[in-house]
Amino acid sequence: MVVHRCLCFVIIVTTRDKQVLAREFANVYQVEALKFDESMRPFNLNAFKQKHLQAEYQELSKKVVDYAKGIPFVLKLLGHRLRGKDKEIWESQLEGQVHNKKVHDIIKLSYNDLEEDEKKIFLDIACFFYGLQLEVKYIDFLLKDRDYSVVAGLERLKDKALISISQENTVSMHDIIQETARQIAGQESIEDPRSQRRLFDPDGVYEVLTHNKGNEAIRSIVINLLRMKQLHLKPQVFTKMRKLHFLNLYTAGTRDILLCEPWGLYLPQGLESLPNELRYLGWTNYPLESLPSKFSAENLVELHLPYSRVKKLWQEVPDLVNLKVLILQSSSNIKELLDFSKAPNLEVIDL
Repeated sequence: MVVHRCLCFVIIVTTRDKQVLAREFANVYQVEALKFDESMRPFNLNAFKQKHLQAEYQELSKKVVDYAKGIPFVLKLLGHRLRGKDKEIWESQLEGQVHNKKVHDIIKLSYNDLEEDEKKIFLDIACFFYGLQLEVKYIDFLLKDRDYSVVAGLERLKDKALISISQENTVSMHDIIQETARQIAGQESIEDPRSQRRLFDPDGVYEVLTHNKGNEAIRSIVINLLRMKQLHLKPQVFTKMRKLHFLNLYTAGTRDILLCEPWGLYLPQGLESLPNELRYLGWTNYPLESLPSKFSAENLVELHLPYSRVKKLWQEVPDLVNLKVLILQSSSNIKELLDFSKAPNLEVIDL
């Protein structure tokens, strides 16, 4: 009797780019982020060389694991970084959000592999749309460009694990990836600060808005007004920002704050204009009774003016052919709505 022994091998191939596998393999498994309890084990193994955490580090460990958001590589790096350090070092690292150069360098490798249009979409999501939980179709409308496909770009970012797209088709990004993206965006303008395209830092936004330093380079501005010093703006504040596509001045705070006077932002002489290139306009507690008459809004896709003082959006309603979302929640001074026939593609209204 002859016995044949068959040796079977399983080869596992991993990559940061899903398309590399899709071209060669029929079945591709997307590794999901670990749940919180599952994340504790790899972190503990690297931080304490054991499966269970030390009691005195319990709360600190939970904060670090929460920051890692279930990414095994990040859990391993942070565990190694904090191993053998005393509690004071842990606390100081947490205050600095546990920045780790290796993590950011790995993400930058994926970023460098992108085409220029994909980089543009990636930075727009990280520097403006982060946290908005927008669906793919709305991001497609907001970022639409004749030269490239936004949907294809989003798929590419998803394949490289730089963004996530949920079953509901909502786009999101991991906190750590967003941090890296914002570092990249900031480095774009190191040599010439006037060339910064995406403004999100409170000090930078304050400098541009209060001293009328806006220019055509600026593509987006987003800021939580509760993090700002008082802003006294001139009517011409947005005049030079002709290519501003995205503006979001919001207040993330308590309901009592939202119901009070316009928080820290004043337009004593009104507002002369807004850029006609605007596609997304968000302004919590908008302090005026209407939008500027010189604002054509022909490119506007989403308009968010919750808790505003608006009585009538426009004195004469422009053609709003691209408008899809209108939010006027808690704008209790409204006396007249716009002519909805001027917005034939409107899908969402929140009054």
